[in-house]
Amino acid sequence: MKLTICFIVFSVALYVGASEPSPCESKEQVNPSVNDVLENGLKFLVAKFEAMEGMFLETRLELHAHRQDRARMQSLQEKIFDDPLWSLHRLNDRMDRLDHDVGRNLSVLDKRSWQISEQLTTCASNDQFRDKLFDFVPKKNRSTDKLGQEGTVAFYTSTNNSKKQLCATPKVPEQNIAMPTEVSDTKTPTTPTIPTTTELASFTSCKDVPSNVSGIYHIRVKNDSEPIRVYCEQNAYDGGWIVIQHRYDGTVDFYRGWNEYRDGFGDLGKEFWLGLEKIHQITTGRRHELVVELKHFNGTHQSARYDAFEIGSEKEQYALKDLGKYNGTAGDHMTWNRGMMFTTKDRENDRHPGLQCAHYHGGAWWYNRCTYVNLNGRYMKAKDMESMHWNTLQGLLFSRMMIRNK
Repeated sequence: MKLTICFIVFSVALYVGASEPSPCESKEQVNPSVNDVLENGLKFLVAKFEAMEGMFLETRLELHAHRQDRARMQSLQEKIFDDPLWSLHRLNDRMDRLDHDVGRNLSVLDKRSWQISEQLTTCASNDQFRDKLFDFVPKKNRSTDKLGQEGTVAFYTSTNNSKKQLCATPKVPEQNIAMPTEVSDTKTPTTPTIPTTTELASFTSCKDVPSNVSGIYHIRVKNDSEPIRVYCEQNAYDGGWIVIQHRYDGTVDFYRGWNEYRDGFGDLGKEFWLGLEKIHQITTGRRHELVVELKHFNGTHQSARYDAFEIGSEKEQYALKDLGKYNGTAGDHMTWNRGMMFTTKDRENDRHPGLQCAHYHGGAWWYNRCTYVNLNGRYMKAKDMESMHWNTLQGLLFSRMMIRNK
């Protein structure tokens, strides 16, 4: 714009300079006067232009500041809207868990009430039986023959020893009702056995547990092996599932080292990782399938199911030896990890030449050249490579991995 104005002024000057002076004036008188006018006019125009340019810059700065304020206001509005929605989803999830726990508690209490009722019925029958025995004792012996009375009591005791013990005041087992532990199924021929915490029953898998109550049970991979304490999901997907990973509120930090991932950490009734060694022992004996449940903060539910799952030993770095055919709604993004060894923040087994994938993703997994799946990443409501994610579904609210023998 400045060049345009200068060009116009210059053209006017040339035009005036080229015109003839009036008869009353000489050229010497006209030319200095015209030059002064042109010079002053040019200075005035340049000054005006500079003022306008300054005003234009101020306007641009004000517009930029206004746009920034508008963006901050929009971000604040989105946060104000999203935070209650996030809290609502978390509250809904916890209400679902509470409803599930209440139903499980009622089922366990109903079962124990039945057992106590059976015991009381047995005790009442034993008392009647004892009275009938004394009916056959002669009346004179009841009052004078103490030895005969003791003999009758001894006979009753020797023939009904197990029943006598059952008639003692029942004691409620000290265990967590919300997460019931199955116990010994040894029974006498005539009376039910009240559960205790000292003799724990063990099963070959959650699929073999004769109960539809989800909770903590003991399983034995082999008859001579030590029992493994696991959480059995007995309702979802037809039940019989061993939960190997569960996250839903971020209370447990999953950014841990090799030893902790090998042995397991967390609480089976809350957030936890079962442990690579236990998973290896369970999946090595017979074929297992895998199901993964996912839930996003926006309420989206998805799942992925593989018809085979097995990991190797610690010597093999707990490699993902087998991952079968995929089926589900989340997308097949874990096949990329098949055959990979397990990597933690203190043991690198991934195949990326320039990154330590556990550091990059903030977790631990069967990383290849890193991963599309990072269920042991950081618990956060954000699209971030360190977050819990399943491909593009980043910032997960909930994840659960479960295996079941076939």
